[in-house]
Amino acid sequence: MKAWIADENGHKLIGAVPPGWTVEVYSGGRADLPSDPATLEFWNAPFLATGAVVGLLERMPALRVVQLMSAGADAWVGRLRGDVTLCDARGVHDSGTAEWAAAAVLAHLREFPAFARAQAQRRWTQRPTDELAGDQDPAEPADGDGAGRGSPGRAQ
Repeated sequence: MKAWIADENGHKLIGAVPPGWTVEVYSGGRADLPSDPATLEFWNAPFLATGAVVGLLERMPALRVVQLMSAGADAWVGRLRGDVTLCDARGVHDSGTAEWAAAAVLAHLREFPAFARAQAQRRWTQRPTDELAGDQDPAEPADGDGAGRGSPGRAQ
């Protein structure tokens, strides 16, 4: 069984693979194929792969599984043979995405970039900023279904 994974660090973390398995790194682009794609059976595709990378499917007659690293699979739907299993990563990034969104909103409201620029210039800047407490987003559902739509909004 031959597998391609998208990240050199991931390859290092895998450690020993079972007998009969070969794991190679393919991070994207047509020029850097690690081996003949015709014998590839498992593909952990590069993150957010589109275009030329997805176009490699026509050169992979032995392919059995495609594992994505994102929840979005639009570039892949309808492009795979019926006998190829497509696995997405729905839920994998939920907590990190929700945390990033919360941090970005707070940084914007509290004007962190302006304060960081002032600090870099060795200036003390003091001024009132917006706050999140008490604000209600009119687009937010009344049932408290998280910070937005979809699984990242429900991450805990």
